[in-house]
Amino acid sequence: MLNEELILFLWRQRLYDAKSLRTTDGRLVEVVSTGTRQYDAGPDLTDARLRIDGTLWAGSIEVHVRSSDWLRHGHQNDPRYANIILHLVFNHDTDVPLGPFPTVELAPAVSDQILHRHARLMQCRDSIPCGPALATVPQITVSSWLERLLIGRMEARAARIEALIERCGGDLEQAFQAWMFRYMGAKVNDDAFEELGLALPWKVLGKGRDDIMLTEALLFGTAGLIPDPPVDDHTSGLLREFRYLAHANGIKPMAAHRWRFARLRPAAFPTVRISQLAAIIHRHGPLLQAISGCAGPADVRTLLGTVASGYWTSRFRFGEVSTVVRPKALGHDAIDNIIINAVVPFLFVRHDRSGRYELKEQVLGWLNGLDPEDNRTVRGFVALGLHPKDAAQSQALLSLRTDHCDRRNCLHCAIGTTLLRT
Repeated sequence: MLNEELILFLWRQRLYDAKSLRTTDGRLVEVVSTGTRQYDAGPDLTDARLRIDGTLWAGSIEVHVRSSDWLRHGHQNDPRYANIILHLVFNHDTDVPLGPFPTVELAPAVSDQILHRHARLMQCRDSIPCGPALATVPQITVSSWLERLLIGRMEARAARIEALIERCGGDLEQAFQAWMFRYMGAKVNDDAFEELGLALPWKVLGKGRDDIMLTEALLFGTAGLIPDPPVDDHTSGLLREFRYLAHANGIKPMAAHRWRFARLRPAAFPTVRISQLAAIIHRHGPLLQAISGCAGPADVRTLLGTVASGYWTSRFRFGEVSTVVRPKALGHDAIDNIIINAVVPFLFVRHDRSGRYELKEQVLGWLNGLDPEDNRTVRGFVALGLHPKDAAQSQALLSLRTDHCDRRNCLHCAIGTTLLRT
């Protein structure tokens, strides 16, 4: 389990017996500043300050597991390593002269207990390696770490949204339509929904919004989901309208095989979700414009709760009449999922781009007013005693799991480092 990342962690966290810190030739080392980590080519740490036998040194430090790694990595021939002030290793395993710099062997100054804790985390087969010990971490540490993870998650989402906006030539409405569509479907259809949102210009979609038949024709036709030949009078009308609109606006339908129905609840079928999108756009107009008029999650819930057209009351797919007769509208959990993953991140980016930072903070605060998500990842943390209080914290837990737990990235996790330092 021993690697350079662990050595850097021990060094920068000062998890060693300072009185035992000596160079391999016996000189006492006092660490004034551990240095700044840098990830470019060259020494691992810069701007370090050490006092060696009373003399103050300032400069860079190179870190290795073994002294012999210096030669193995070819640093003796690299001018970027010519002026380091210290070679920090865990084990000193060679008497071959490496250079004019001193070497410090860290192993004698480090407690075996810390190494054993780290090894247990790395070798743990559980999805959350710190497991039961998670409940022993101070709440303030957990809360502050989750806040940082949430911001990191929002920044990662923002980068994806910015790329989408650029792909749409700076058209925010088109980009939001594609982003919003993506989160209308289950994961198996998210790419297909985004493709639909990009393939159908929002201005064209807006031309037919006064007539639900035209709105459905544009959406289902562009999705490639209108049966041909038609299976009933409704699909006959949709196909007729779409052929005219497609010819007039140069729209090319998607391949029908892009859509998945298997292993989905009928309420999440792409046909049902598209019918709900058609109803929302028919009633409220372009999506970003409509969402921008919402003062908070309650308004968004009302907007997204629009019921699909009557044809879908007794259907989940074209031409198949169901015994379950129920108006088709998004449920509470589905709407909140869209608010959390689509609406809040996009508005966050929009307000950031316009410099309206007070609105940016305000929309981020919407997450504090929403219930935490209920999914397998969140339930895993709850079982270990970490109960998110709102959607902001459940979003942060998703990042904690994917970016740290799954990667065993405990040395860069505030919870993991707290447990190792305890």
